[in-house]
Amino acid sequence: MLRAQAGDRQAIASLIERHHRDMFLYFSRLAGNRGLAEELTQECFLRLVRGVARYSPPRPVRPWLYAVAANLWRDHLRRAARRREVAAAAAGTGPLDPSPSVEDQVTRRLLADRLSAAVRALPPETAQALVLRFCHNLRVREIAEILGTREGTVKSRLFYGLRRLRVMLESEEVAAHGQATPASPRG
Repeated sequence: MLRAQAGDRQAIASLIERHHRDMFLYFSRLAGNRGLAEELTQECFLRLVRGVARYSPPRPVRPWLYAVAANLWRDHLRRAARRREVAAAAAGTGPLDPSPSVEDQVTRRLLADRLSAAVRALPPETAQALVLRFCHNLRVREIAEILGTREGTVKSRLFYGLRRLRVMLESEEVAAHGQATPASPRG
């Protein structure tokens, strides 16, 4: 990163190559749409190139880049909400349904799609915390730094997010099979 700050184009290319997959997966898991994930990943690296001067050592590059991505995702959500409001007002209808189509693949892929859809149904802050923790293996401290919040807030989002995911997936299972699953003694 220091070489990139000094104007070394090869260093920038190396940073992009090293972190491209993680950023693409981050956006892919949040957006559920490959095209949008590619677009946001590209924008993330444009912001990296433009913001390389704002990086300050010894902060690790990876959490710094995730912070850039998290800010980009928040910006995207704000713009998307405005577009939906404008479109709904123009059409005289309610909010548009942004859910992606489900691909007919193997059972494992269907489960991943269900989980991904459930994550996207969570509040954005909770979804980001879950994706950063369980998909990108970041520590709570790193997530707090990336999202600009306290570690306790991140822990709370993770706890309640996991609880809410379980309830959503269990209720989906009940609806699909028409029977209730036994309730756990812990609630």
